[in-house]
Amino acid sequence: MKVENYPQNATDPSPQEKVSARACNALDVSVAKLGAAMEPVENWALFDRQGRRKYLVSSERKRFFHAAMEGPLADSVFANLLLHSGCRISEALAVCPQHIDVEEQFVVFRTLKKRGRIHIRAVPVPRDFWKRALLMVGRDNTSSAEPIWRWSRSTAWRKVKRIMARAGIEGVHASPKGLRHGFAVEALAKGAPLTLVKTWLGHSRLESTQVYTQVMGAEERAYAERMWW
Repeated sequence: MKVENYPQNATDPSPQEKVSARACNALDVSVAKLGAAMEPVENWALFDRQGRRKYLVSSERKRFFHAAMEGPLADSVFANLLLHSGCRISEALAVCPQHIDVEEQFVVFRTLKKRGRIHIRAVPVPRDFWKRALLMVGRDNTSSAEPIWRWSRSTAWRKVKRIMARAGIEGVHASPKGLRHGFAVEALAKGAPLTLVKTWLGHSRLESTQVYTQVMGAEERAYAERMWW
C-alpha cells in the first residue's frame, strides 16, 4: 500500500522548528535565573518593599543599650551580645561559657555552613560585656560547654522585642536582624575595613557585606547639605 506524504500545514511548525523553540525557551529560563541571581541585593537588603529602613541607626543602638541594661541580667547580656557582635540570634543562643575569651575579650561563634562545614569566627566585645557575662555564668563555670541561654528562638526574639519597646524603637527594624544590620552599618561608618566587617558578620561572600556601604554617611550628607538653601 502506497502512503502519500502530504505537505505539512503552513501553520504547523516543523520538527526542526520545535527543537529550536524548546532550546530558545530553555535559554530564556536560564537567562532569567541568571539575571535574578545577579540582581543587586542592596535594593532589598536594607529596606523592605515599602522602602522602610531595616537597620538601627546610632541613636537607636544607644537607646537599645540603655533599655537592655535596665532589665534582668540574662536578658541584658544576651541583648548586648547581639548589639555589640552583630551575630545572628541562633548563633547567640549557641554560645557557651567556653566561647567567651576573657583574656582576649572576644566571643567565638560557630556557624553551620553549606555541606555541613562548621565555620568559626571570633568577634571582639566591650569589656563591660564580658564582666557582666562572667557575673551571670560564674567564674568557676567558664569552661562549660552548655549553652548560656536555654531559650527557644521565639523566646529570645520576644525578649529583644520587649527591650525595643522600652527603648521606644518601632517598625520593621525593631528586631534581632535590625541589630545585626545596625552593627554592620555602624562598623563601616566608624571606619572598619569592609573585609573585617565581613569576617565579623560571618559572610561567605564580600558582596553580601558590600550592601551596607549603600547607607548614606555623614560625608555624603554633607555634600547634599551644600545644595540646600
